Amino acid sequence: MQGAKALRVSSPADAWCELVGILSHEDLVAVGDFFVTGRQPVDDDDEPLATIAELEAAVDARSRSNGVMQLRAALRDIRYGAVSRMETRTRLVIVSGGLPEPELNHRVYDNERKLVAIVDLAYPGFKVAVEYEGEHHFEPVQGRKDIERREKLADLGWTTVQVTSKDVFDTPEQTVERIRARLRSRGANV
Repeated sequence: MQGAKALRVSSPADAWCELVGILSHEDLVAVGDFFVTGRQPVDDDDEPLATIAELEAAVDARSRSNGVMQLRAALRDIRYGAVSRMETRTRLVIVSGGLPEPELNHRVYDNERKLVAIVDLAYPGFKVAVEYEGEHHFEPVQGRKDIERREKLADLGWTTVQVTSKDVFDTPEQTVERIRARLRSRGANV
């Protein structure tokens, strides 16, 4: 194309760094989680946008920039495995409440090695699942699927703690205590 100008765009790692000062710590972590995870835990063909090493390199390149301390703090909290903002926010509430870090998007199989569920956050040693329930989980078709899924998990000895946005944003301490109680009921020393 004659006269066309090249458009410069940021790499995913640089774009993440550029969000400092715009997003809260939790949302900066959620974006970072998504960049290093994509939808890979639930869709094997989906490639993440960046690696943690690429995010670290982008932060290191800004060592003298405003916001570098916030970026480094967010980097410490980024994990591979979360496929939604609210999974990240739920994990951060759990950890800040003093509970051990749960596994993200943990695959649960039946005795024949058939996949039963991918649970949002899990303590596999105690068979405790923490599931974030967004609005779509309250629609009739999805709600029925969720009931069947919880029943299959229960048949395998799992117990599920359901969490909503109210639990994460309005009552995080009570949410942590609900999860703590469930873990204790399964023998966890928390």
